[in-house]
Amino acid sequence: MRLGMGLGLGNLLSGGPITGLSNKYSFNFDGSNDYLDCGDINAIDGASQLTMSAWMKRLASDDIVVVEKSTDNNDRVGLHLGSDGNIYYIMSTGSGLAYGSVALAGTDWHHVVGVFDGSLSGNANRLKIYVGGALQTLSFSGTIPSTTPSSSASLLIGKDVPNTQYSTGNIDEVAAWNVALSADDITKIASKPVNLS
Repeated sequence: MRLGMGLGLGNLLSGGPITGLSNKYSFNFDGSNDYLDCGDINAIDGASQLTMSAWMKRLASDDIVVVEKSTDNNDRVGLHLGSDGNIYYIMSTGSGLAYGSVALAGTDWHHVVGVFDGSLSGNANRLKIYVGGALQTLSFSGTIPSTTPSSSASLLIGKDVPNTQYSTGNIDEVAAWNVALSADDITKIASKPVNLS
């Protein structure tokens, strides 16, 4: 399953590594009330594997909710860029918020991928974050569950449901797969967006 917007980088590039973005086709969120509603994506509910990917650019020191499916703070899955400069891959069910995070420097465009594999044991095995195709060393909070939360909530781009928070920044090429993509696949996506099957 891929949820790519089909409007951005893949249409701008004819080959080679990404060296810059014209930002003609990315989604620009102003932090007031705009977001994208992708509907209830059932394949994400209760999944034992999930990969979420996006390009993002911070325009202010506010949080950027890149992509998220949640009903409350305890049942969430998504990618966030916090006002503290950390990228968070949230994977929480039941009680308490669980996530992995890593610092993300600067206000340039970044390609970020969160990979979840609930069949593995331990936070560091179940949850990974790649920035620009490179695997990061994460800090963890809480215990990463073995499946994603199950809910009828919509998958949203640019909005945090529990805190009614809207993003400030640019987001492009959002995609989700109900498998744990390999490091090779992620490197390909980071260097030149492609349609993976």
